[in-house]
Formats: sequence, structure tokens, C-alpha cells
Amino acid sequence: ASGDALESTVQRSIVQFRPIRPAEIAAYVATGEPFDKAGSYGIQGGAARFVESLHGSYTGIMGLPLCQTEQLLRRFGCVPDDFAL
Repeated sequence: ASGDALESTVQRSIVQFRPIRPAEIAAYVATGEPFDKAGSYGIQGGAARFVESLHGSYTGIMGLPLCQTEQLLRRFGCVPDDFAL
């Protein structure tokens, strides 16, 4: 792969929360979890109980869309075709 090549991709994910009661919000905030999160929630944490639907990449919501990242790495020859976890 050339060191001069550049490629990017966009992955859009939509998370919809169910209606959340003020007491639930207060209890969640009291855990301290929202204070170190982009968007004040971690889908893999306590806020998961509020998620009604997710369209897109779960790992993208967590911070890195792994499927799209692997596809880019494969195009540059950084991941062998027979790679499997």
C-alpha cells in the first residue's frame, strides 16, 4: 500500500431512546456514568435500558465502527483476506 493514499468513509447511526421519566434521568446521572461520555451516555452501560431502537453500527455508537474500519484496512492490504477473530 502506498504511504500517500488516503481514503475515508462515513457511517451514520441513529439511536432512539424510549421516553425517560425525570426520576430515571436523576438516578442515571447520580451513577456518575454520563460525565465521561460523548452525548452523556454509553450504549454499553446503564443507558442501554433507555435504548428503544438502533439503526446503524453498534460499535460506531461506542466510538469506532469496526466493520467499516476493517473494510478500509483490507482495501489497503493491512488485514489479510483470511483474517478471522
